[in-house]
Amino acid sequence: MRFGSKGNRTSDEHTALRGARILKMLEVAVSVVDRLIQLATVRERNKEKYFNNFIEPLYKDAEQVVKDYLGLFTELAHRLETADDIEPVINWLEERRVAYQPLRMKMRALLRKEPRYATDDPREKFNKGIWGLMRGGVSLLEQGHGQTREYGFGGHTVLDIMIRLRDEALRKNRNRFIETTRAQQSALERAWQDVVAGYVDIKHRSLST
Repeated sequence: MRFGSKGNRTSDEHTALRGARILKMLEVAVSVVDRLIQLATVRERNKEKYFNNFIEPLYKDAEQVVKDYLGLFTELAHRLETADDIEPVINWLEERRVAYQPLRMKMRALLRKEPRYATDDPREKFNKGIWGLMRGGVSLLEQGHGQTREYGFGGHTVLDIMIRLRDEALRKNRNRFIETTRAQQSALERAWQDVVAGYVDIKHRSLST
């Protein structure tokens, strides 16, 4: 392994590690979608088995995904706060847009099949929250409108706005970009709150004697 003069990894090695991390997170995110689809067909009568075999693994995977998405939102906000020009920020998002393309395509295809949730049943809250989480995260890398209207954001995504206004000086639109980023992040956080609330309630009902 090649290191710099003080034992630091080279830029190529950092790039390789970052690429490996993105691939790992993609695998986990796709697993979340697959598990969520599977959950809709499960007919397990034993509540404890249902929780241990389906809810718990899905929650653990979703926990990794939300940390990754929140990290992306935080880094984007930081880049917007410190950048002198919008193009490097757009390029940074575009790189991740390409890397996450398999997940984005899968989510786009599955949105037509997403169930409608109309009750406060903890399973429905859990499922609805995970759908919102996945849509909210993918929306960071999409143009057009956000897909989390039920969690408070359905306007133009920050990437969409940045591309539309890329020819204007960043200082003119910086606050708008940052506010939109934070609004999208808040919607994702509200979706995650539903996931956690549903998980806790399901766990209590499934494991209590």
